[in-house]
Amino acid sequence: MSVLVASSTPFAQTMVAYDPGVGANPQYLNPETALGAPSRLSGQCLNLPGCVTPLAPAFCPEELVAIGIGGALTLAFDHPVADDPQNPFGIDLLVFGNAFYSDPTLEGLGIGSLFSEGGVIEVSPDGQLWAEVLGAADGDIPTLGYLDATAYQLEPGQVPSDFTLPPDPTLVGQSNLSWEELLTFYGRSGGGTPVDLAGTGFDSIQFVRITLPEGGSAIEIDAVADVRAPATGDVDGDGVTTFQDVLEILAAWGTTGPADLDHDGEVGFSDLLIALAGS
Repeated sequence: MSVLVASSTPFAQTMVAYDPGVGANPQYLNPETALGAPSRLSGQCLNLPGCVTPLAPAFCPEELVAIGIGGALTLAFDHPVADDPQNPFGIDLLVFGNAFYSDPTLEGLGIGSLFSEGGVIEVSPDGQLWAEVLGAADGDIPTLGYLDATAYQLEPGQVPSDFTLPPDPTLVGQSNLSWEELLTFYGRSGGGTPVDLAGTGFDSIQFVRITLPEGGSAIEIDAVADVRAPATGDVDGDGVTTFQDVLEILAAWGTTGPADLDHDGEVGFSDLLIALAGS
């Protein structure tokens, strides 16, 4: 397979191959749904739109592709995804499915057990040589679409999460947390199974293959993303610092949250200077 040209998009852009396998839901057989960014909102298929959160995952056919037993999905980036130890937590790749936590409170105040369906993740620089990496494709850490959304919020949030920023990987395997404790692991991240390319033998990869071995149950995949260190002054999580970030700081003046770039507990003049320097 040919080497792909560089691009500014952080998400897989090409569907290389797809075999749905056995047991995949026939309503979820469009592999193109795994291209581009993960879903921030779901439910439009039932006219019940709401925010995607760790308690309310994406579930519509136009958002996910299913992989059954023995199936495989191969996606390609249009740029190399580097093994970069300077990335946050050393994480290089994120895989988004529709895993979710149970809600022991039934009110969105805490999380219980993780409902994950698994799936094997492999990576390749050329589509020929492959290495398996740690992590469940669907998935170790559920998706969070907005940083300011409550667990079952219907209206879109005002602060989008960053789908290229990994959550704290020590969240994997944890349960029985309050909602606030859970969000501390996310920070500004939108979640996703964290993948470190160290140990694969590859300096970079461009292809991701997700398979489901015998003995599993069908999984659903939303997207894959290249981890990028956040831009200095990037408040809205779009990967760049623009005048919109300055406006976000001014709107949040005197409060706290993502606009508190220097983490001193209050949005103010020093945060504005950081954004202006990064724009």
